[in-house]
Amino acid sequence: NTNNLGLNFSNSTKGSISNSLVNGNTTGIQAASASLAIRASTISNNTTGVFASTGSNVRIMDSFVSNNGTGLSVSGGTLTSHISNVFAGNTANGAPSASVVLQ
Repeated sequence: NTNNLGLNFSNSTKGSISNSLVNGNTTGIQAASASLAIRASTISNNTTGVFASTGSNVRIMDSFVSNNGTGLSVSGGTLTSHISNVFAGNTANGAPSASVVLQ
């Protein structure tokens, strides 16, 4: 089943997802003018795995982002990786805008 957006957070939404599978979408997870935490999730087989657009603040930890066209995409937002992630096997892995060590 192919969808345009797996999960879409926008308009000042504050949310979190954990222990989830986001698979087979044009964009797996998108944040626009929203704050989002992603924990212990698999984001795979999407055109774009995680997209942080204008005004968004996305944090990802303990997650697996693989087999996407682009794993991570940032355009006007921030995407912080908490080092405990695996970004591999994507056509282009992309990069977080910041990485921090777990405390």
